[in-house]
Amino acid sequence: MGLEHRNGRTYFYRSRRVGELVRREYVGSGYVAALSARWDEIERDRRGFAAWQEAERGREADEILATGAAFDRLADRVFRAVMHLTGHTLHKRSSWRRTRGVRAVATIQEMGAAPVTGATTRSKCEPLDTETQALIEQSGPSGPVAYGAVQALMQNPKQVEALGFTALTARVTLIGVLAKKDPGIAAVLAAQCEHQTRTLLADSGPDPSLAEWMAAARVVNNWLTVHNLEALATEPPAGGATAGALDRRLTQAEKRLHASLKSLAVLRRLRKPIAVTQVNIAKGGPLVVNNGTTEGSP
Repeated sequence: MGLEHRNGRTYFYRSRRVGELVRREYVGSGYVAALSARWDEIERDRRGFAAWQEAERGREADEILATGAAFDRLADRVFRAVMHLTGHTLHKRSSWRRTRGVRAVATIQEMGAAPVTGATTRSKCEPLDTETQALIEQSGPSGPVAYGAVQALMQNPKQVEALGFTALTARVTLIGVLAKKDPGIAAVLAAQCEHQTRTLLADSGPDPSLAEWMAAARVVNNWLTVHNLEALATEPPAGGATAGALDRRLTQAEKRLHASLKSLAVLRRLRKPIAVTQVNIAKGGPLVVNNGTTEGSP
């Protein structure tokens, strides 16, 4: 493809592939040749910019997905360790069941309380060290010997705050991408995330366990990841080349969100149920109500 000069005249030919052959197509000469050449140059620049823009969108989507995946994996490992420590096993990779004959090491409430890390104390915390991260990684199906060590670190206040710091750091990064450096939008999103976390932990009482807090933070962070990718997918595409790739990334994020919601629901069922006894009110026995308090006889 290009201009050719012969006998003082300018000619423009455009090359196109037909099967395995490349054929030259005559476009015009003189002013038409120059105009056609300029038009093709503009089209090349437009396609190049579109490819660059789509590549940037793909890179941004990968960074968003990686940020959400890092904490999702960490929280999932903690969740699995808690399930094994409470005497459960994963049945056919679909549901957690109590293992017959296996004694639970501890209840969910005995394995550590939720971190107190907030917006004002986050800067004073330290991130999770690599040794602790490796320990949590070993608490998967291939490393049951690490469960006891994971239980010990879940009862260590410093490590608990480090886990909280890790969750909030990932959240701040995801909020920053979605807010696009607008402090007002970032503040609204942060408040919304705090509200969602409190709502998810409403059934856990005033003192949620670390595992429940991690699961709730995992849900909120995965929701931010999905929201980020949805916002990126709704931007006008430059060339449409990576639309399918963005959809695949969004599907991955949605699967993680659904898995985190399922994990939180499983942990809720582990909380000790309130014992309700049947009494004969006519004889003036104690009355146990739903909130666990005991009222006197009527």
